[in-house]
Amino acid sequence: MYKSSRYALASLACFSLLAAFTLQLPSSFLHNLAWVWLALVFFTLCCLLGVLHLQNLRRIRSISRQNELSESRLRALRVAIERSPTSILVTDPKGNIEYANPTLCHFTGYSVEELIGKNSSIFNSGKTPRATHDDLWQTLSRGKCWNGRFISQTKNGETYQEQAWIAPVLNEKHELTNYVAVKLDVTEHEHTLERMHLHNQVLDQLSRGQHTKNIFKTIIHAVEKAMPELNGAVFLRSLDGTTLELSTAPSLPSFFTQVLQQLVISTDGICPSQAAFYGKRIVNQDLSTQARLVKSADAALRAGLHSCWAEPIFDLEGNVSGVLCFFQEQAAPPAPGQLCITEHAASLVHLVIERSQNNALLKLAETVYSTSSEAIAVTDANGTF
Repeated sequence: MYKSSRYALASLACFSLLAAFTLQLPSSFLHNLAWVWLALVFFTLCCLLGVLHLQNLRRIRSISRQNELSESRLRALRVAIERSPTSILVTDPKGNIEYANPTLCHFTGYSVEELIGKNSSIFNSGKTPRATHDDLWQTLSRGKCWNGRFISQTKNGETYQEQAWIAPVLNEKHELTNYVAVKLDVTEHEHTLERMHLHNQVLDQLSRGQHTKNIFKTIIHAVEKAMPELNGAVFLRSLDGTTLELSTAPSLPSFFTQVLQQLVISTDGICPSQAAFYGKRIVNQDLSTQARLVKSADAALRAGLHSCWAEPIFDLEGNVSGVLCFFQEQAAPPAPGQLCITEHAASLVHLVIERSQNNALLKLAETVYSTSSEAIAVTDANGTF
């Protein structure tokens, strides 16, 4: 625009100089040159209009290129958001959802139509500490970005942990228009750290020679802390191999543990009984189906527990030596995350039983050696005692 004005002023200056020069000529000569003067005026105006037209074309082309570049960037940004491995959510100032990317929908089980217009509290599991929400809103109210962790839930009620980054969006007048949240599922990462910590804790207890029942309690408490909806129990197989004897069930009601003290290993008993009989995982997602015939199933319902599953534990010879069982309030099959944690817990119970058996064999051998009437000596390959 500045260049156009400069060209226009230059053209008008030339035209003014030409007009001043012609006014100094004789009138007869001016009469003869009248048409020439008019032609020059017309030519000058055409040049001026041409310059203005060229400048407008350049400006239009520049704006068009800028628009194309902006559209290209917007397309690239849209593809990046929609294909991002992280969940992205945009809400209005009241927390009502305006946009959710496909990753969020796939992970939570909701469709876009189900989320648009709903409040973001739809993901609230009720298990995130109150202090976390207070810190979130205090930070956002100051116009600052917030990051922290939530315990959220999917459409089917399964809980998961997520690391979230939330930022306020302001317009030109510095008025709040939106919140943008970028969230990453860290459930598996946290579970891996918890499994490593529990494994080290169990090894430490084994090295200090603690009783197996105390170590079983440590394992059960760790699982229940990671998944509060579960209540665990460990059973050991009796010497005669016909029954399961309860070793520990720290969180189950006392009246229920009394019923579980001794379970007959059979095909029609509660989950632990069947797991020991068949030597495989048994799941009962609705204990009410057994309540009339199985005393322990009826006791579970009275305790508010409506489903259970059991993992058999094998000894060094491949025989079932015990069972790890978990009960939950909801009448539903175990979620994949629950099975992953309980499988790791079962491997630790197996480790404890294996070490216990090894220790028993060592003590037996020590007793045999110490009470034998024969002379016994141990040497290395070179014959050194």
